[in-house]
Amino acid sequence: MHIVSLEKACYAELQAVGSKAYNLSKMIQHVSHIPTGFVLTSHTLHSFLTFNQIEIKAEDSSVIEKKIQSGTFPLGLQKEIVSSYANIQGAGVKAVAVRSSSALEDLENASFAGQYETILNVRNREELLTSIKKCWASYFSSVVQAYAEDKEISLSNPQMGVLVQGMVEADVSGVIFSVNPITESEDEVVINVAYGLGEGIVSGDVTPDLFIIHKQTKSIMKELG
Repeated sequence: MHIVSLEKACYAELQAVGSKAYNLSKMIQHVSHIPTGFVLTSHTLHSFLTFNQIEIKAEDSSVIEKKIQSGTFPLGLQKEIVSSYANIQGAGVKAVAVRSSSALEDLENASFAGQYETILNVRNREELLTSIKKCWASYFSSVVQAYAEDKEISLSNPQMGVLVQGMVEADVSGVIFSVNPITESEDEVVINVAYGLGEGIVSGDVTPDLFIIHKQTKSIMKELG
């Protein structure tokens, strides 16, 4: 299976759709206003590698990264991607975010936060196909490879899904933690927030406003970015 809707991704294997798509799909079952989308499973990447004769066990990761970005899609797969894209455009989506969704992220000892590629405001099928390849290529980037080596995580079997999801034109965006990630206190909710899209926060390009909310007392500690 190459492509599944975001709504059905939670019924697929985690290794196929990746953590981001899998967890968002579970949320969609309970929260109706999450933007629609579709997921290219990790099987899609393996098909692309085979079609372009890219041997991940025989070549340097930097070479693989370049070959993916210059590679071509099998015609049937390209038609399937374009068709899925047309379906969400028909639902009123004007622009999409193309988001890496690896099974090897948000792990207990390795988050991989901000290391895989995400491309925002994609508005046509040519940009879409290029962005998908950028997400795949980021799995083999020197940054990801070094981080995985430091955490003693094997990347020999690529488990990289790609989530294509409708964009939200955000005035303000942020990241929320249900447990304080610094102190590990389960009594605190931590929110990082900034104006505009959330990419600046997760990439570390901006210092966001910080809010720490105590779940029992409802007290709020604020620190402006």
